Amino acid sequence: MVRHGKHSHAKPNQTAEEGKEVWVNMVKGIIKTVGDSNEDLTIGLERICGSKKVPRRWMNLNKPKFVSFLKYIRFKIPPGSTAADQLWGLFSKAIEVEKKKEIKRNTKPSKTGNKDETIDENEITALIEEKMEN
Repeated sequence: MVRHGKHSHAKPNQTAEEGKEVWVNMVKGIIKTVGDSNEDLTIGLERICGSKKVPRRWMNLNKPKFVSFLKYIRFKIPPGSTAADQLWGLFSKAIEVEKKKEIKRNTKPSKTGNKDETIDENEITALIEEKMEN
């Protein structure tokens, strides 16, 4: 705690900054994967990436909270558009991969000497491309 006069303030949490960095990198990875294949998705992703806001506890994000976040950053969803659903599909897959990475980082290597399995960026790309095909 840092004390300023009568008020005590918590120090900025370094893990929160790391979380923001992971979020931004994840969004940039999705942008690279989508490319120019879908204009609505590209616009939405650029809007999300350009926003200084990051959803709280984004690793546990669900669809209603994601749609609420889109409204919060003033991303206007055109009537009849499936952009929000498609964005959620991409983000849900990317979050799933990030959760797997976090689990791998937090688990200790086994004593049997097996090589650690790492989640490759190609895996996230494959999951996103699979989702876009559907």
